[in-house]
Amino acid sequence: MTRKIVALAFSGVLILATGTAFAEKPMAGDNELSARFSYSDVDYGSGSTTDTELTATWGRYVTANHQFGLSVSYVEQEIDDDFFGGESTDGNELGVFYAYNFSTTGTMTPFVGIGASIIGGDLGDIYDSSYGLEAGLKVFPYKHAGFVFSVAYAELQAAESFIDDADGLSVGAGLLIRF
Repeated sequence: MTRKIVALAFSGVLILATGTAFAEKPMAGDNELSARFSYSDVDYGSGSTTDTELTATWGRYVTANHQFGLSVSYVEQEIDDDFFGGESTDGNELGVFYAYNFSTTGTMTPFVGIGASIIGGDLGDIYDSSYGLEAGLKVFPYKHAGFVFSVAYAELQAAESFIDDADGLSVGAGLLIRF
């Protein structure tokens, strides 16, 4: 499933890259909004979970390359292990991020970043916080609108001593608006 999502995302990038480049380079003071959907497989001591996540972000460029921002997410988690059984839970995350956007010409901008968030809701009873790394590609076939594709690694800190910390990879895709 993950391979199909990644293949579909990169196929879309290749199709969009053949278009004419209308995107402007970001400048200090520019804002960027995004809405992303991601899928992840998280492993912890006695089992694994499958997470689907909808994330909205607001980021502000402090230079043409450096961007800081806030994120808010809704997470649906399917748990598969001996302790929890085949349970499902959901929650939310409120976080901050930093991204370095590489200078490029044309429609595509690769980026790397770090982020941290506090977890709430029912999922917050299992995990307190998360932090991680992200790498991806922003594609702007239009002057102020585009797409984002990313791969991220996250560590989740357990809320109780009898729960194991967790980590995992996720793939995501979404829409961007820069103003």
